[in-house]
Amino acid sequence: MKRLSIAFALTVTLLFAPGCIDKYLEDIAELERRLDEIERMCEEMNVNITSLQVIVSSIQDNDMISGVTSITQNGKEVGYKINFVKTAPITIYHGTNGKVPLIGTAKDTDGNYYWNIKYDNGTVGWITDEYGNKVLAMGIAPQLKVKDERWLISYDEGKSWVDLGQATGEHGDSMFKSVVISSDHVIFTLTNGTVFRIPVYGKYLALKTEAERINSNVNAQKTIIRAIASKVVYIKNAGDLMENGERIGTYCNLSNGENFKVYDWQSSNAPKIFSVLDTITGLYYWTFQQSGEEMEWLRDAAGNRIRSVGDTIPPPKISIKVDDRGFFYWTIEYAGGNIVTTEAPQLFVNRTASIFRKVDISNPDFVLFITWDGTQYQLPKEFTISMETNISMAVKSVKKLEYTVYGADYSEVKAAFITQGGFKAYLSDTLGFVTIESPNDFNSEHGKIMAVFTVKNSQRSSVKTINVNKL
Repeated sequence: MKRLSIAFALTVTLLFAPGCIDKYLEDIAELERRLDEIERMCEEMNVNITSLQVIVSSIQDNDMISGVTSITQNGKEVGYKINFVKTAPITIYHGTNGKVPLIGTAKDTDGNYYWNIKYDNGTVGWITDEYGNKVLAMGIAPQLKVKDERWLISYDEGKSWVDLGQATGEHGDSMFKSVVISSDHVIFTLTNGTVFRIPVYGKYLALKTEAERINSNVNAQKTIIRAIASKVVYIKNAGDLMENGERIGTYCNLSNGENFKVYDWQSSNAPKIFSVLDTITGLYYWTFQQSGEEMEWLRDAAGNRIRSVGDTIPPPKISIKVDDRGFFYWTIEYAGGNIVTTEAPQLFVNRTASIFRKVDISNPDFVLFITWDGTQYQLPKEFTISMETNISMAVKSVKKLEYTVYGADYSEVKAAFITQGGFKAYLSDTLGFVTIESPNDFNSEHGKIMAVFTVKNSQRSSVKTINVNKL
């Protein structure tokens, strides 16, 4: 109706000034353009206001951004589409191209975000309801509209409207001063200076995967120590752990039904958790080490060190947390406590070592695990023969040397011996022993015995060299 009135007035004027027809037609087109521009600005502002409300809600709900897509018009970028993990997508427009009232939000002293407004004269104030109370940004979103070329705003979902001034269509500011996109966060800065930092879900998943791999290594270390202590558990199967055609670690299946995975180290500042033997007590305890700091014993609420082998409590684990500013943090969770540690860094660049600096499965008898501090663990493979290979004997003496076979009965073991210098060696009548007889005299060269063990149905042999030192 407004546009018809303008056109009618101009048409009447034309009747009295026929020589100005071209100019008046240009004026009509300019007015139409300005009205279209103001309506477009109003629509974009309302979209931005609604999007800002979603941003505040997503922070309160610990939501994350799953993707950002550029919006273009006529080949020019005009905004972004922001996708969240839990929240519906939003749209943010870069600018208004008009002199408009700037709606924003800011955190008050109570820690909550409230709507505020910057008027054309530069003054900024809180948006309040009919009772004078500030309006929560998670509550009702303000709405803008244009009527008779003037900005109107509603704080009550369109029930009433307040005049904010002339809608000139002149160049002005945007509600959003900037939107900065990185692999870690999307940072929204409002014109009023308020900053919102929302983490990117892809970074969270990568850090979560890293934490899960660290925890897998922690569990593996406990399982290895327990298996060694049992003296009967062995590795039935071990091999490379692959992902997308790339080796990422080692898997092991044990004879007692337990399985574990050791992941190759991914260099970061994540705290290390590992089991350490106290040489005084002979017991293993959990320790942790934050980046650049000394190792510490992990202690319960009473200050006691937490045993890593022998107790039934679950091992400590690394988790990734997000604070209310959108930053990632490592935490250590354990029975009776929770330690918030260093800020999670940029993801690893070079792979180096983890709790386990190396896992070697090439030996036919054992899988070797070397920890970051050089400690070595060996777990026997199936059908492995384990025995002491350095012994001492007097001349003209007999010694029974015990051996262990993994994954088979002793009755299934056979052995052939190569001796020299008068030594004799053979399997004892007592299962699990080798009998060695020394000669009247011998030297170190003669005291070398080669034993070749075979296990029925194993299709493999185990070669041992026994060194006999003269007493």
